Amino acid sequence: MADSKDDCAENVQFFEGVEKLLEIWFTSSKGLKQHQGDLRQIPRQKWESLLKMVRCEIISFCRNDQVDAYVLSESSMFVSKRRLILKTCGTTTPLQCLEPLLELVEEYTGFDDVE
Repeated sequence: MADSKDDCAENVQFFEGVEKLLEIWFTSSKGLKQHQGDLRQIPRQKWESLLKMVRCEIISFCRNDQVDAYVLSESSMFVSKRRLILKTCGTTTPLQCLEPLLELVEEYTGFDDVE
């Protein structure tokens, strides 16, 4: 019986943490015109810097007319005109990027509010 407890304790070391989901819809209090403001205007280099704070990196990327999709080292990120979805797992820290994300979004899109 002691052997199975030891095995269980050994396996616990390899648990990397739960999945985390950050979904944010952005808008503007300034009344941007419909064609203005698009999260997909943010350069990849800026996303890479932001994701370093989260402790993950971009592995691959694809896009269509509606969404930019990123496969990350610790899951995935989806960026559309007004919405960001960041799904991570392991030892990532998605909340660490919130303040810099809000600043980045306002700088590149004019969105200054969250729905």
